Amino acid sequence: WKLHTDPEQVSDVAGGVVRPARAPVLLLSFPPPPPSTVAEVALRRFRGDWLLFIGEWRGCTATGAFFDTLDAEWELRRRIDLPRWPMML
Repeated sequence: WKLHTDPEQVSDVAGGVVRPARAPVLLLSFPPPPPSTVAEVALRRFRGDWLLFIGEWRGCTATGAFFDTLDAEWELRRRIDLPRWPMML
């Protein structure tokens, strides 16, 4: 996920190349479901532009408010299906 902002660019003085600036990343791996609000609090406090979320989309992870914020304020850049345990859909 990428926050809806203009990408920052920096110049490589030695080569004159423009490349993306380094940015902090928030990694949330299977954040707990309600009543825990850890995912939405972490996202609200995060000041970077990149989020890596590992978990079920609107399933047994995070809260509805967390996913609503992602839908409204963030842009999905890539989705990767990860291996699952047998019998887990």
